[in-house]
Amino acid sequence: MISFPLKSVLSLAFVCIAVAAGFLLHKAGKPYPGLLFNLHKLVSVALIVLLVLALRASGWLAASPVFPAVALFLLGLSLLALLVSGGFLSLDKAQVPMLWVHRAGTLLFLVSLALALPSLWRAGI
Repeated sequence: MISFPLKSVLSLAFVCIAVAAGFLLHKAGKPYPGLLFNLHKLVSVALIVLLVLALRASGWLAASPVFPAVALFLLGLSLLALLVSGGFLSLDKAQVPMLWVHRAGTLLFLVSLALALPSLWRAGI
């Protein structure tokens, strides 16, 4: 089992790497650099897996108050929107709408993470 401080540091590092790689991908434009593109995708998926495993292992979600549960629901919804819109952005179709969905998903992710983080830390996740 990963300790709480290590989970926190890994999660924060994954968020920073994913956001920074996404910003660099946006600046690089198409065709996306392969290494940076794959780093962005893999770190994003690792972040989702780490969050799901931490929540599942803690049992915190079943006993959580409404506000953190809503923030976590929005966090999951934004991650799903980011995965789907990111997949569409890698194709050559539906660029402008998916770019806006991806940007809104990123904003929703960061806001919901900021709202849920204090409760997650108190719960030791």
